[in-house]
Amino acid sequence: MNNRSLPSKPSLSADEQKVFQWATAIFLSIILDGATRKWLLPPSLQAIPYFAKDLLAAIFVLAYPINDRYQWAPRLGRYILAIAVLLAPAFVMGLAEVPLGAIVVYKNAVLWPLFAVCLGQRLTERVVQRLLKLLLVCSIGMACLAVVQYNSGRGSILNRYAWGEEATAEFLRGIAVAGDFVRATGTFSYITGLAAFSLATFSIFLGRSLSLARGRDLLSASIGVASAVVCGLASGNRSVQVFMLAVGTASLILAPKQKRYTSRLVGGLLSAAVMVIVIWNTSISKGVVGRWAGTDQDYFRGRVTGSTTGQPVSEILRGNPFGRGLGIYSGFATLNGATDRLNLAYNEGSNSRVAVETGIVGFGAIALGFGFILRAASWMSKIRNPALKTRLIPVFAGILIALFLGVWYDHNATALWWWTIGIWLGEGLAIPRFGLNREFVWARQMQRRLTVSARQTS
Repeated sequence: MNNRSLPSKPSLSADEQKVFQWATAIFLSIILDGATRKWLLPPSLQAIPYFAKDLLAAIFVLAYPINDRYQWAPRLGRYILAIAVLLAPAFVMGLAEVPLGAIVVYKNAVLWPLFAVCLGQRLTERVVQRLLKLLLVCSIGMACLAVVQYNSGRGSILNRYAWGEEATAEFLRGIAVAGDFVRATGTFSYITGLAAFSLATFSIFLGRSLSLARGRDLLSASIGVASAVVCGLASGNRSVQVFMLAVGTASLILAPKQKRYTSRLVGGLLSAAVMVIVIWNTSISKGVVGRWAGTDQDYFRGRVTGSTTGQPVSEILRGNPFGRGLGIYSGFATLNGATDRLNLAYNEGSNSRVAVETGIVGFGAIALGFGFILRAASWMSKIRNPALKTRLIPVFAGILIALFLGVWYDHNATALWWWTIGIWLGEGLAIPRFGLNREFVWARQMQRRLTVSARQTS
């Protein structure tokens, strides 16, 4: 009798192992930031986990800088350089008013896109597979924690670190609760972190559930989607539900028109609907229904367009077309009194904040951010593998929505989404077996040959 050992999965190379460890450390520093600061550390040490992810990302960029290994990496790097230049004057002005706030916003706009490119160009298929396993484990754990938080009182130790005792009862009634339940925050400081985690993981796992073969991989992706939905509902964030519907609809429209992918998408959406129906009979539904019932008819449209969140953008730009400095709407500005000193009313609309802080050039930087994503997507559209293309579409749709809503002002959401974009870039552009990189080299060689031929002819 022959005893044959089962074939083992190929281990990571030394370089792959280092990239995986860096990506893991940065991801964990993002999602554990709030819990580490407010569960474990005294106030005097809370700045360490707050900036740990930024420090790790900066070191990674220095250790693995953009190079010409792939043609797309330096090209995307030019978009980031242009953003850095455009925002530099507003950054300098912000340093004079709110130094720490200006640094935080500027690094959100420049450092994290740079990290995404540096990470993407170093990823391989094996590294991506291991990172997604890590993401699945964390999403399941986050969903379980969110459910426990949601069903615990606001005085529970699981909720006090986010909805602190210093907050007033009126504040808690208006923001911290969903119906009779406390809005969950997961391991993040506030609900925006858990909402961003829900949106990013939903986009990633939806794409994989639409493109993977049946079996264990499909089951894992489906569990990832379910965990993301639970996190989103437990956060009580109404925009999460609209986001998921929009990403699902965009995926249905943009996915390759092949029967198996269309049927998989429709089946996945129906499965998600069934899961929502099941969840609807639990306590989570009561909070969701309660928040939507108390929503004014024009509230959501106003939040998206910025039309009901303060002074219109056009008026702001007419009064100060080049802004008053980055960081003056950050939490640090409130602490040092800059918000009152500059006579600024609190405004949640990202468009209004950009107008006040950076003026016209800020919207130029946002346009460059969209150009960055659209340029990468245009290259990915040339991929001939329909399964891979289907896998990337939901993430692309999620990224566009996240950028539209603006993530400069939330350090966790910014880092989490650009970490996700790094995975998206790596899977769509850097994994060699799909041949896209050879297409870049071929195109460049042909361009050079044509140029030489034209010169010789002339």
